Amino acid sequence: MDKQRVRWVLIGLALLGVLLGVSGPVSAQRGSWSKPVMISTNTASSWWQDVAVDDYGRAYVVWNSGSSVESDDSDLLMYSMWDGQIWSEARDIVFTARGGWTIRPAIAVSKDNTLHVTYRGYTMIYYTQSPASGAENAASWTIHHRISGSSAAYYSDIAVDSKGHIHVVWSEQVTLEDNTVCPNCSDIFYRYSTDRGKTWSAPRNLAESDFGSVKPQIRIDRHDGIHVVWEEGEDWYAHEGYPVASAYVHSLDGGSTWSEPTFFSSVWGPPQELTLGLGRENELVVVWRVPADNTLFYQHSTDNGASWSPPLPIPGVVAKDWTAWSLDSYDAATDSGGNVHLVVLGRLSPSEESLSVLHLVWNGTTWSSPVRVFTSLDPPEWPRIAIGGGNQIYATWFTRDREHIHDTEHAQYQIWCASSQSASPAQTPIPPPTSTPTPTATPLATATPTATPYPTLAPGGTALPDGLYTESDDLLRLLIGLVPVLVLVVAIFAIRFGWLRRSSGR
Repeated sequence: MDKQRVRWVLIGLALLGVLLGVSGPVSAQRGSWSKPVMISTNTASSWWQDVAVDDYGRAYVVWNSGSSVESDDSDLLMYSMWDGQIWSEARDIVFTARGGWTIRPAIAVSKDNTLHVTYRGYTMIYYTQSPASGAENAASWTIHHRISGSSAAYYSDIAVDSKGHIHVVWSEQVTLEDNTVCPNCSDIFYRYSTDRGKTWSAPRNLAESDFGSVKPQIRIDRHDGIHVVWEEGEDWYAHEGYPVASAYVHSLDGGSTWSEPTFFSSVWGPPQELTLGLGRENELVVVWRVPADNTLFYQHSTDNGASWSPPLPIPGVVAKDWTAWSLDSYDAATDSGGNVHLVVLGRLSPSEESLSVLHLVWNGTTWSSPVRVFTSLDPPEWPRIAIGGGNQIYATWFTRDREHIHDTEHAQYQIWCASSQSASPAQTPIPPPTSTPTPTATPLATATPTATPYPTLAPGGTALPDGLYTESDDLLRLLIGLVPVLVLVVAIFAIRFGWLRRSSGR
C-alpha cells in the first residue's frame, strides 16, 4: 500500500472513530481531550499508576494490581503501552511480593527508548529497565536492583537526563532516638547512576527533617538541572505527624551537590499535595493546596528556584476535599513551548457531586481555564501526566468504585488514560549516534539459539541479594558468586594436602 493510500485510510479511521463516539488517543484534537479509556480491563483491582511518553508520542503505563486468581494474593507490577493505534493487553512484568503490599511504581523513558521503572517490593524500592520494544515480556527486564536501604520505604520517583544518567528519589523511614515530633517518620533520599543502572551513587538524605517527609517528585530541566519537591509534616506509613509545609531543593551539577531546602508556607495553612512544573528558561512553578481550604495556590520562580513569588490562588478550581493522611498529589509536565500542563482533582463548582480530573496550562504569565478530562461518581485519584514528542499529552488516574472506596479486599479500582495535543510544535526525534561498524570475519553458520523463557523475578530472591545496593554491587555480586568455587578449591587442596601427609607417613 502506497503512502497516499495509507494516509487516507488513517484519516478515514479517525473520522469513523469520531462518528461512532469511541475516539481514542489517535483522534485527540488540539486543545481537546480524547474519550477516557480503561486500560486495566483484564486485571484485578488496579491502582497507583504512572505514565511516560517517548519522543514518538508512544505512551507507557505501569501500575499496581493483584493476581486474578482468588486463592492467590500476588502483588503484580502491570504494564501496557499505546503504540499510536491501540493499547496493548495489560501484562504482569514483575512479581513484586505476596500479601497485598502497595507497589507504587514510577516510570521514565530515555532518549534511546529504554524504559526505567522503580517500584516497591514488600517495603523496599527496586529499580529495573527494559527496551521499550520488548517491555511486555517479563524476561526483557533487567535484574532488579535494590535502591532503598533496610528501613521501610514507600514513595519513589524517577527521571533520566539528556546524558542517559538515571536519577531516583524515594521516601524511607529514619529512626532517631531524640525525635519526638514525628518518630519513625520518613526522609527523602536520592541516588543516581551514570552507567545505565549498573552501579549507583551512595544514598543521600535531601530532607533530614524531624517532621516527616513524603511524596517526592523529581524533574530534569533542559540543562540537566535536577529539581525535587516533597511534603513535610506527616507520614501515612508511620501514622505519625501532621502537615507543616512543603519543600524544594535542586542540584545543578548532576546530583553531586544540593541546595538547602526552600520551605513553602502560607497564612492559610501548610502547603500540601505539591507538584512542580518546569517552565521556560530558568522558570519553575509549584502548585499546592492547604488542608483547611479547597483553593489551589501557585508560586513561580524565574531564577531556578533561588527566589519565589508570593502564593496566589488559581481561579476556577474547587479542589478535592482534604482527607487526613492523604495519599494523593497533583502532577505536571512541560511541552516544547515551555507551557506547564497541570492535572488536579476537583470540581468546577462547589455544588457538583461528581469529582473530576482537571487540566490547566500555565503559559508563564497566566493559567488557562480548567478543562474536565474525566468526571465520575466513582472518585478518581492519583492523576499523573506526561508529554512526549513535544506536544503529545497523556493523563492517567485510577478510580475507586464508590461501593468499596476504602475496602481494598472487595474493590474494583481501575486504571484510565486520556490524551490530548497541545498547540506547541512537535519535536522530531533525534536518533542516538551510532558508531561505524568495524569489518569482521564472517563466522561459520550455527544453529539459531532458542530464547528460554524466564519467570518473573521476585525482589529479595536469588536474583538480587538483599544487602547489595551500594556502588560496588557488581564486584560484591561477583565475589558472592565465586564463593562456591573458592570453597571447592580449598576442599581440593585440603584433600590433596592430607593425602600427601598420609603418603609421607607410611
